[in-house]
Amino acid sequence: MAAGLETERALLQTFRDSWRTIQNGQAANAILVAANEKAQAAITEQARCLANIEHQLAVCRAAELARQLNEAKEHYRQQCQSERTVQKLRRRRDRVVRGINEHLQSVRTTVSETEAQLAQGRELQTVLTRRLRDGEARLERLCRDYDVADASELSKVLAAQLARMGVADVV
Repeated sequence: MAAGLETERALLQTFRDSWRTIQNGQAANAILVAANEKAQAAITEQARCLANIEHQLAVCRAAELARQLNEAKEHYRQQCQSERTVQKLRRRRDRVVRGINEHLQSVRTTVSETEAQLAQGRELQTVLTRRLRDGEARLERLCRDYDVADASELSKVLAAQLARMGVADVV
């Protein structure tokens, strides 16, 4: 009689552990799905930001080049005979080029950082996908072990077994 009671307790503990495993798997699955959605949203946002930055860079380059061209033409017409003006224009041009180069370097840095963030987002998505698959595989194994089609049916089977044993539904 005592051996039967011990067996019943061990079986009950096994069922409780299985139930918790299923619930933990479902919770982990939900967390992974939410995290994957967040990662996908972050990737989408990063891609949008990168496209905006590239567009802004192109507009800035075109506007800056047009502005520089107009300034250079006007100065050349007004003071083309003066050596002093030529030197002034050279200094101005050098300053503008340095400014453009600094701006381009800043934009390149921003683009590199954005690409790095995008790569991190992709890596995170890969990890989350792998974890999701692992959770799904564990759930499928449990479903096969209990010969049921899905987690909902597995939950019902375990609840019925617990009820037959006279145990309240474990949450």
